[in-house]
Amino acid sequence: MQFRRLLITGTVCFSAAITLAQNLPSTLPLATREHQPRGSEPGGVGFVFNLEGKQYEAKITLDQIETSPEWTFSEPLPVTPKKAEELARVQLRKLINDDSAWEVTEFNLRRFGNEEQAKWYCTVKLMPKLRIPGVIPDMCIVPICLSGEVGRIRLFGNPHIPPK
Repeated sequence: MQFRRLLITGTVCFSAAITLAQNLPSTLPLATREHQPRGSEPGGVGFVFNLEGKQYEAKITLDQIETSPEWTFSEPLPVTPKKAEELARVQLRKLINDDSAWEVTEFNLRRFGNEEQAKWYCTVKLMPKLRIPGVIPDMCIVPICLSGEVGRIRLFGNPHIPPK
């Protein structure tokens, strides 16, 4: 009886170890692979996203932010969410042929770093309307200065090659 209990315990532990030791294929998008803000880089702020099997970086430079207007909560936004979506869709159309099946899933307003001035920028995240549960879909993240100037989008890891 004791040998049987030991055999069952060993089998369960071995099965658990095999299951937990498996590596998922690198092609499977995981939740932790979703875009990651690159924070305040010396040259600005960047975001990485995946679209049609390619990885892109969308970045606004420190110069773009410094030349954008200051903004406080008591004032209307210089770039409305509607205008931000229009600007983001222009960028998305440079990366894909048809954006009609895409929707805005996030609009974020962010203050740049620890600036003494009230320098803000926004990001618009677009994703396909049809998404498979448990799988991170393609996405496009577009940073926009409050001046209406859009950040540049490049293939990640190769800043000299623009997309398409």
